[in-house]
Amino acid sequence: MNFHGTKELHTNRLILRRILKDDYKSAYLSYCSRPNVCRLLTWYPHGSEQDTKEYYESEMKKSNQLNYYAWVIALKEKPQNVIGCLSSIMLDIKTSEIEIGYVLSDDYWHQGIMSEAFAEIINYLFASEGFENIIACYLEENPHSGGVMRKC
Repeated sequence: MNFHGTKELHTNRLILRRILKDDYKSAYLSYCSRPNVCRLLTWYPHGSEQDTKEYYESEMKKSNQLNYYAWVIALKEKPQNVIGCLSSIMLDIKTSEIEIGYVLSDDYWHQGIMSEAFAEIINYLFASEGFENIIACYLEENPHSGGVMRKC
């Protein structure tokens, strides 16, 4: 396996990039504070922009490690607006396995955006990083997320 960490990736519509200092502002508005989005996740909606800032600062520190991966999702036409993210939840060097979690603003559901982003991440993790297995899980109450996984 080769660890290069979070590299900027591009798809037809998206920029997948490292977290920047001020990304928490749009992330808070776009998905971190939204009960409709967070009801399908393992964490609760952030109560304040400060909560999102602290979370993003923590993610930025972790993403300095070459064996940690965290991408924000932005549309090419609005690169400063964060609409979602994908990140590594678990990594096992012995089994060459990584688990990826993801979230997307409900403003962008059912447009193929997460499938586009996740497919690009999967390609990167297999081709550039040398992982042999990629894991992702979803809640039964969120069958659309399972659809993204099956598609990718």
